Amino acid sequence: MCHAAADGGKRPQGHGYPFWAQIEHLLRQRAPITVGFPETPGLTILANAVPRRFPLARRAMARVERQRAHAVERYARTHQLTTHKVGVKEILGYFEEAVTVEGLNWRQSLRAIGTECGLIDVGGNSTSEWAAGVIAQTRKAYRRQRRDFLEGEMVSTMVNCWEGDQAPLLELYRKLGKAKAEALQTRIEAQWKAARATRDRAVESEAPAGKNCAE
Repeated sequence: MCHAAADGGKRPQGHGYPFWAQIEHLLRQRAPITVGFPETPGLTILANAVPRRFPLARRAMARVERQRAHAVERYARTHQLTTHKVGVKEILGYFEEAVTVEGLNWRQSLRAIGTECGLIDVGGNSTSEWAAGVIAQTRKAYRRQRRDFLEGEMVSTMVNCWEGDQAPLLELYRKLGKAKAEALQTRIEAQWKAARATRDRAVESEAPAGKNCAE
């Protein structure tokens, strides 16, 4: 019923804010419904997953989060396991791995890591000021890592093209778009030319001076 009301006959809205507005409406009417993991889009940590604009739904999800956390802590004590608190530095590492290993773009990385680490809510926005700060830091780190990753991809692609294999270049065109791929290729070629010029000047400067330099 919430999905039907949120979608309004249009494109499905999923479990975003329109859906939760309907959940909030039903809770205000004291409808006999429950909320939990099925109503969240793959979120692992439910604290602050529902924004403050939906206070009843937020309170209900907070209860679910407390139950989840207690279950994890109880399991750890029962099996004598140690717990590990994930920090900002480790989260940055997750984003770098998403680029270099998985090849994900920013939206895919934020969705995958944000849902796991409690950084984003049901609408895909930051869950708190702390989370917003972490996302801002990771986005800067992601951009640097993504640039290095794409340049490495282009270098490999150009080498393959010189060897007669066009497939990697076509794949990069598909991923980035032809204009971006060509711009990246132009920049790398300029870097290579500059590096060769610097090398040539260094070789010339090391040549012996004087009447016997030809030898």
